Amino acid sequence: MTDGHRNTLKSRKRDIGAEIIAGLRDLRDRPETLKRSKLGPLDVKAIRERFGMSQSQFSMFLCISPRTLQKWEQGQRNPDGAAITLLRVMQREPEAVMRALHGQP
Repeated sequence: MTDGHRNTLKSRKRDIGAEIIAGLRDLRDRPETLKRSKLGPLDVKAIRERFGMSQSQFSMFLCISPRTLQKWEQGQRNPDGAAITLLRVMQREPEAVMRALHGQP
């Protein structure tokens, strides 16, 4: 590799730190981009049934207690954090979840 080629590669090198800082500044300057979109309510029972799991199996899959799952399904509590994200993906893209977990097409 010639010195000229090395210099060209160095000049093209990304400054990831600067890109992150620029992105954070953009978020600070446009806080509306941080708002979560309003999604409809989750039907946890329908999601569980779509995956063909019992309450026991589904609670083990989500690493939660069976009682927590029952409360979600009865509308006494709502999932939050990573659980709601996973449930949304399961609701909207079940095939993607099956591919990721089982390598199925």
